Amino acid sequence: MKLVVITPFADYKTGDEITDQAQIDKILGSEQADYVVKVAAAVPVTKAKAAE
Repeated sequence: MKLVVITPFADYKTGDEITDQAQIDKILGSEQADYVVKVAAAVPVTKAKAAE
C-alpha cells in the first residue's frame, strides 16, 4: 500500500506518493491522515507464456 497526497502538508505536495511503511504508519496515525488517500500497490505484471 502507498499513500497519495490530496492536500499539501509538511514537505509533501499534492500528488506525491508516500511508500515508506514507517511514514505511512506515522501519517495514518495522525491528523494528517485526512490529507492522503490509500492506494493499493501495483502488482508487477508478468508476461503470459505463449501457448504451445
